[in-house]
Amino acid sequence: MSDNAPRVPSAYQLERAVSAWQQVRELYASDPTLADDEEVISSALADAEITHPETLLSRAIDALVWIEQREVEADDLRRQMAARRDRYRARGATVRSLVESLLTALDKKSHRAQFARAVMAMSRGAVVILDEQLLVPPFVRIERSPDKLAIREAIEAGQDVAGVTMSNAAPALQIRKL
Repeated sequence: MSDNAPRVPSAYQLERAVSAWQQVRELYASDPTLADDEEVISSALADAEITHPETLLSRAIDALVWIEQREVEADDLRRQMAARRDRYRARGATVRSLVESLLTALDKKSHRAQFARAVMAMSRGAVVILDEQLLVPPFVRIERSPDKLAIREAIEAGQDVAGVTMSNAAPALQIRKL
């Protein structure tokens, strides 16, 4: 037997692999968005002709790489759209200022254009904090959240931290792209 040939799995390994495969297939069969995603992901996860658990494992790893790449691309699109939104927001503020200046210069309280009417009205007064230290508790929000990094460092240094314990290390999947 050559070193490249997949070893024959035990009956228990086969049962666990088939069970996992069926769970994934059922999950994706009930996923209405799968058809909208990349065809390579869909075909990698939908092929019923897989005859060996290691082939299934390879397909699942490859599908995971594709999925993670689409996630990175989606994050890039989100950042681009957020940058675009911010540019429009800044342009809007500039044009809003221009409209206010023009209404003031023309000594007008309102003006009707094709898509909207601009009206100069009195706004509500804004709260101006002069000294935060003088504010009493009903007017101050205090957030309390654990600093897990400081807690970990203290525990690793041998210090007892009340109300905290460290969990046991658990196996974590790592995918190393080839």
